[in-house]
Amino acid sequence: MTMLIPDARRGLLGGLIDDATLLSDSAPDVEPAVEAYRALRAGRSGWMAGRLVVPVSLLEDLAEVLVRTMKAGDSPIPVVAVFDGSIASDASKASTFHATMEPAARIEIVRLAAGDGDTAAAVVEAANASRGIHHDVVPMIPLPPAADTAPIVAVVRAAKAAVLHSVGVVLGLPLEATDPAHLASSIRGCVAASIPFTIQAEQFPVSTLIEPSTGRITVGVMNLLAAVLDTGATPAETVSILSDDEPGVHTISFAGIARRGESLRTGRSVGTDRSPLLSLSAREPAATVEAIGSLDLSA
Repeated sequence: MTMLIPDARRGLLGGLIDDATLLSDSAPDVEPAVEAYRALRAGRSGWMAGRLVVPVSLLEDLAEVLVRTMKAGDSPIPVVAVFDGSIASDASKASTFHATMEPAARIEIVRLAAGDGDTAAAVVEAANASRGIHHDVVPMIPLPPAADTAPIVAVVRAAKAAVLHSVGVVLGLPLEATDPAHLASSIRGCVAASIPFTIQAEQFPVSTLIEPSTGRITVGVMNLLAAVLDTGATPAETVSILSDDEPGVHTISFAGIARRGESLRTGRSVGTDRSPLLSLSAREPAATVEAIGSLDLSA
């Protein structure tokens, strides 16, 4: 009998980077954004590309572009629909898009507008509206990384109990972050409560970078994965993992991630499962995927 051994690199990096180009202040029109997303997925490291993040107000344009440009054999496009209007109206628009375009495009995640996740009642309303799109869609609440994750966990758990469905959060990294303590607390809170989450930033380097003059920290992909996987880490240890800017301190191989040559103390039997981290959402996805692709994944 042949034993199939999972490849940790594919499990941890596959579909990791969502393309959030259309959320940028200088976002291109939908058609060039779709072309760039397709080119990203077709590249050497395209298996690391995840979903296309699209404001609901642009879903109609996306549908028109896909109907006009998709060819036989093209891969389906997984979509994160970002609410930018009222909950009821955006849920209706997303439902119409999904019903019309599946299987060419499929909404997998609905990201609520800022402010829609302030109370459990608001999250329940949004989650119920999102589930009208299809039963597998995951509604996610945008939140800043917090020092105290208890309120986040309480709101998400209450909403999950009310709708009997997963509810996740989106953590937006501030551009001028100098202290990863809030992010570390949020990661530990989501992992402990099994809350699905996405981390959003302009782009992610392979490893954490610290600007000497300002102390500004740009958290790296390997650091984030290590922080999620090391389920036994204390908050202080997670801060250390996120802020460690030593080049190559975290390595990835067929077996999983190692820190300074030692395997992480994961709570799982194999290091191929990055849950509950769903994705890293990058407004500059090509640079992020290219950076990760530069890793030596032959080991």
